[in-house]
Amino acid sequence: MPGMRSFIGLAVAAIVAVAAIEPVASQFRAGTALVLVDVVATRADGNLNHDLKRDDFQIFEDGKPQEIKQFQIVDLETIAAEVVDPPGVFSNRAEPGAVFALVLDDMMIDARHTALMQATARKFVDEQIRSGDYIGVMRTGANSPLLLTTDRDLVRPVIAQTMGRRDINDVASLTGGSGDTLPTQTTNTAQMPDFGALGLFDTSPAARIQAEQSLVMLQRVVEYLAPIPARRKAVLLFSQGVAFDLEAFAADSNSRSFDTMRRLLAAAREGNVAVYTVDPRGLQGSTAPSTGEKPVPVARDAGIETLRDLATATGGRAVVSSNEIPEAFNRISRENRFYYLLGYEPTDSSAKTRARQIEVKTRAPGTALLHRRAYSPSAATAVATVIDRTPIASPLPVSGLPISMAPVVFPDPSGGASLAVPFEVGGNLPGNDTVKYTLLAIDGRGVQAGRVSGTVRVSDGAARGMVRQKLAPGRYQLRLQAEIEGRGTGVAIANVAMLEPNTEALACGGFMLLQPQGGTPRPNVTRFFRANQPVMAAIVLSGRSLANTTLALVARRGNAPEAELPLGKPQSIGKGLWRLESGIPPSTFAGDVELMLLANEQPVRGCRAELHFE
Repeated sequence: MPGMRSFIGLAVAAIVAVAAIEPVASQFRAGTALVLVDVVATRADGNLNHDLKRDDFQIFEDGKPQEIKQFQIVDLETIAAEVVDPPGVFSNRAEPGAVFALVLDDMMIDARHTALMQATARKFVDEQIRSGDYIGVMRTGANSPLLLTTDRDLVRPVIAQTMGRRDINDVASLTGGSGDTLPTQTTNTAQMPDFGALGLFDTSPAARIQAEQSLVMLQRVVEYLAPIPARRKAVLLFSQGVAFDLEAFAADSNSRSFDTMRRLLAAAREGNVAVYTVDPRGLQGSTAPSTGEKPVPVARDAGIETLRDLATATGGRAVVSSNEIPEAFNRISRENRFYYLLGYEPTDSSAKTRARQIEVKTRAPGTALLHRRAYSPSAATAVATVIDRTPIASPLPVSGLPISMAPVVFPDPSGGASLAVPFEVGGNLPGNDTVKYTLLAIDGRGVQAGRVSGTVRVSDGAARGMVRQKLAPGRYQLRLQAEIEGRGTGVAIANVAMLEPNTEALACGGFMLLQPQGGTPRPNVTRFFRANQPVMAAIVLSGRSLANTTLALVARRGNAPEAELPLGKPQSIGKGLWRLESGIPPSTFAGDVELMLLANEQPVRGCRAELHFE
């Protein structure tokens, strides 16, 4: 293609130059002393009450009426789902949907029930998660991190890896009761759960260690969700329950078990995190088909009692001793898509360390309320000191300033490949303000793997730049924060993979797309292109060999025949890593175009982009 090779060479040089640059909906206003309480209102027929107003609520702290300073209806059912970013592009344009964190307690589940736990968790993900919802899954036994994502395909493998423990036995059943699903919450909930099934707990050191690990992992999930402001955050704990007596350790001031539970509850209450506990065994239980054993009926055992108490103490519900789990999941989903947020200023009391009881009442007849029941100023202060409240710590996008980014694996100037993150802030910003940005990379263990900060200036309505991160192969969550002093702060989030070199099957690190701007090719983030200007496409592939592989870059336009674009010869940039380049001449396309890389006529995973020419 005449002139295309020189254009590509100029574009590659521009990438290095850009890398060197130094680099939604209304929010609930929460004051520093404001206590937020999310409230689910349910009619007698089980349906949610959508019609309540501020004057329909009364809120009490330790029995004393409080003025409702803030009131907001959160309706996630009506969020428009049509705001979808193109493949490879991540922005904070869309309002996040519901937030669900699934904790698979394989530390406290019998191995016989592993398949049932997996099937139950998959059922929730497959049937209850909608477009725009954020979902995360972690395992207590694997010490795995929780990273929220809108991509269900990223959480299914974690569910499949769940394994129960073979040294856990179902404890003795209590007599009486046929089991409850989503029981009505009591109004007099103590600061700690009451753990009424005394005498049936396993007090062995092994059981204590296993239970403590489960509680610690659950606490980490709660603390991870806590920075999300003004949202109801639901944790679904799939477990047989912590089947040992925490109260037996309560009198011991050095008890790690009791202290772990205390900190867990404090974090859940301070962060407005509701724990829904799910015993996947239901009423009948499950055994491995190969053993030929009959399923053992499950009634109210010690573990189930702890599941009930934990849910009640945090404003959630317990799904235990029942086979009506699908309907329970429907109700959990509804409760976290429509609710009311109430805010009040806590009573100024000299007893600052004492837990305070919260009760919300409604004047609406036949309406039951679900909410957290306690607030501890001292515990909240202690939790706040360990939870990062800066916007970049939020596991959800922050819409205060529009951000788009298009992470891609790209040749690194020092050799090999690195993660290049072109970004654009704004779109119609006035003036030439300075934008401060920070890119944070979190690895698959939940540990910070990289942090880069810098500044860019607004030009023609937007601030554009690119950040590089030299990262080891693996999956990462990227959080890009942008701030204009006095104008707002935004955060966009992406879940990406850094290529493993020399893979058996070809893998693609995504498309780097550039178009001239002011005479210099610049990375394009939004995927909107000027039709009268050329476009450069660059790709990094991982594969052991390309000797017997026929590569083709094709463009698809609706019902029109595929157009094959010229593709340069693959260039090695390291063992098992290859660079490919192509280009689209001016005035080649108009409207929407799908770009795909084929290997032996089959699509290459990760090599797909949607472009729009205007």
